[in-house]
Amino acid sequence: MIIAESELRQIIRSELLREIGGGPFTLGGATSREEAEEWSQANVQGRSFSEFASVFTAKDIAEIVAGVVWPPAGWAVDTRDATTAIANKDPVLFAASMLGFIPFLGDLIKIPAKASAEVTQAAARAALNDNPAVKNAVQNYVDNAADALEDIQSAGSRSAQRTATASRLFRKIPFASKKIFRDDQGRQFVAIKMPGGGSKIFYRSTGTGSPDLNIAGEWFPMNGLTADGWYIKDPGKVARSGLLSDIGKDLEELSSVMPGDGLLRRTPGPGADLQLINITTDIGAAPKQAFSDMARFNQWMEEVGALVPYARTFDLPGINMTWKQATQKFPTVYRN
Repeated sequence: MIIAESELRQIIRSELLREIGGGPFTLGGATSREEAEEWSQANVQGRSFSEFASVFTAKDIAEIVAGVVWPPAGWAVDTRDATTAIANKDPVLFAASMLGFIPFLGDLIKIPAKASAEVTQAAARAALNDNPAVKNAVQNYVDNAADALEDIQSAGSRSAQRTATASRLFRKIPFASKKIFRDDQGRQFVAIKMPGGGSKIFYRSTGTGSPDLNIAGEWFPMNGLTADGWYIKDPGKVARSGLLSDIGKDLEELSSVMPGDGLLRRTPGPGADLQLINITTDIGAAPKQAFSDMARFNQWMEEVGALVPYARTFDLPGINMTWKQATQKFPTVYRN
């Protein structure tokens, strides 16, 4: 799965938004940037700096200068200088860079049209020195924004690393199908191509069957679903080395960096094209539905070349057992 650089930047930004809990401004219930601008002008212009700070928190400003969210339309901010100011905790440079964003500062700091950066900063320094209370408020604001920006940058680094790891593993793991099945216990199933041909089904353990083994989240091979509700596993003990073990470890690592449950994404990015298919295996609660879903699963296994001769020795819905046969062989399990 190859991802363009522009797509990767958008993915990382989406991951970062999810992690820090940010998002485009929706002030006052606004549903667009234009509505947010109108709300801001009505509720912020003409206020003191402390009143402004109660609306646009230091975290909001940090997200804006980090490029995670955008300011309301029409509100200009020099993000490069603002980022430098916050990183250096410089109230003068911050005030100069935010003149187009903070109405109160624009009223306080008077500068000629198209003034140079030096003139703007000199005017900001003079204005703040003449207003100690405002200078202290701006300094506290910048200090808090610096802490928030550091958190965002750390989160961004983690998000970028997770996205890069997911992209690498999706290229490495040879998925045999875009389908991912999930049963009503939360187990996930994927088909992986095998070197000698065909494929193998792996499932993500919930750990509930063997809580003492502490295997929740690990991926293991399996061979189908039986009519009486059993998962067919490989004969013998679970391999802890070799090809199947390595695939399971790669799937486990991939699950750990995906922003969701197992391999299921909540945001765009590597793996977003996997097609989720929910199935039930709860025969007691819904016998006909469970039989139909298990038949669909087993038939998918056969389609991707994962149905081995060993599995065919079991009673498999959709393969070697019909609904009528199941009700006859397992009358206490299946009811008409």
